[in-house]
Amino acid sequence: MIKGNGPLTICISMPGTEQSIGGQSVPWPDPEAIERNFFEKIALKLKRDLHKEVILHIEKDKHLAGDIRDPMSAEVWQAPVYIADLTGNNANIYLELGIRWALKDSVTVLVSQTVTDVKFDAAYAYVIPYSNDPAFLKQAIEEVVKTIKDGLADEKHTDSPVRSKSNIIATSKYEIRAYQDEIRLLEDKIETLTRSQEFLDIAKSTEDPEQRMFLYQNAIRVNPALIEAYLPLVEEQRKHGQYNEALVTLRQAIALFPANAAFYRERGLIYSKSGQFKEAIEAFRTTVTLNSKDDQAWGCLGGLLRRIGTKSMPYNWDALREARDSFQKALEVNDRNTYVQGNLARLDLLLSKIEPNRLSLFLEELDILEALCRLDLKKDPENYWRWFDRADCYLLSGKVGEAYCLYTKAVELVPKEYRKSELSTVVSPLTSLLLGDVLLDNVVKVAVQKVVNDLQAFMLE
Repeated sequence: MIKGNGPLTICISMPGTEQSIGGQSVPWPDPEAIERNFFEKIALKLKRDLHKEVILHIEKDKHLAGDIRDPMSAEVWQAPVYIADLTGNNANIYLELGIRWALKDSVTVLVSQTVTDVKFDAAYAYVIPYSNDPAFLKQAIEEVVKTIKDGLADEKHTDSPVRSKSNIIATSKYEIRAYQDEIRLLEDKIETLTRSQEFLDIAKSTEDPEQRMFLYQNAIRVNPALIEAYLPLVEEQRKHGQYNEALVTLRQAIALFPANAAFYRERGLIYSKSGQFKEAIEAFRTTVTLNSKDDQAWGCLGGLLRRIGTKSMPYNWDALREARDSFQKALEVNDRNTYVQGNLARLDLLLSKIEPNRLSLFLEELDILEALCRLDLKKDPENYWRWFDRADCYLLSGKVGEAYCLYTKAVELVPKEYRKSELSTVVSPLTSLLLGDVLLDNVVKVAVQKVVNDLQAFMLE
């Protein structure tokens, strides 16, 4: 079956000179007239019926009676349709027919002016008779066209008596070379994928942050389409404070995977840390548009709106309310998100300045946060973020001695390469509480200031 709108090629083997059988001329000896009135009309009708161009490739002038040379062109066995005119029993045409039958399943059509004189195994095949009689010629054209159309319509059609009962597949040397080239390309691709995956696997198990970042970079260099390597690389770059490098990595990642919400979330984090709040908000909003169930993105958006709300005095209470709404959406997606729970509590403490009834909400949320942190730390005692969250719970509830110990433990777990970036995230909300003058207990206020000073000192080491 011929698929698509490309042209249909028909290869025709026919005598190139006037033919005779047994010394007598055949009924219609003019090959030019046969080509013009028989084969070209077959092509014209096929063009109309199939609504596509039809190209005739006629093997004619080569076929001199009794001359067996090497006239066969590739079209004889490669063309979708082959017509063999056996009139006059030309030896070359029988040779080409035999090769066609050996190498091609279909569509092969036999025609002759003298069907009863057809020789060899072709005598047992279906041969369509034709002549220069107008009515008989019209009928022959119709029959040839129908045979071709039926053959093309059936993908499993086989009209070769040689191939009908065999499992032979014929492939040209050019096709074999093309397959070999494709195999080589696939082997190279597999090697590339294997190498990049090896870099990625080694990076995941490497403890040294610098080495880990180097391995992620190599994984992407070897295979730029390795999506799994981009996010951890950007996270490493962000933790190292390499914000410009991280944005370059993200541009490459987003160009390759524009629908990946996590990349936009990470872009928002970096813009936020760089003080580019407008760009950060746009990135976070893109994230939640692509994935409304991304609780981290809702939380990041809430954190940024909190920063904007506390950037100047007096505080922007509308921005803080919007920040709380964003944290609430994050909590609806994942009620175990401690980052969100902690920020929800801090925002209710800030908002209690103008809405005193929120103070009771703050205390309830603080209890929930402390319980979540204890559960998480049983599973992952090396998670310094959970230690910071738990320390905040103790600090803001007045247990300042326990809080100092917890902050010290948390800081010790943060790799030195990350401290400047990570501790700034801890300091920011505590500073907002101090500036907002919402800490009613003077002991707590002094303790919060001490924690902020200590963490800032660690950031300078």
